[in-house]
Amino acid sequence: METAIYLITFIGITIYGLLHYNKVKQKEPIIFISMMILNGVLMFLILIEAKIPTPLDFITYIYKPIGELLYQLFS
Repeated sequence: METAIYLITFIGITIYGLLHYNKVKQKEPIIFISMMILNGVLMFLILIEAKIPTPLDFITYIYKPIGELLYQLFS
């Protein structure tokens, strides 16, 4: 289901960008290209079922061991 949502979004952004690419000669093509790259990366991560880190993962894997180490050193 998530793949379908990302695919629809990817196609929508592609169509929007292609329809408006020739009309505007300013910053919009750069924004469009960066959105396409971001969307492509997200689609790839979803398709390979990669685990995207969250702030909770940061707290669990980085902050907690450092906190335990400091607690052992100074207790």
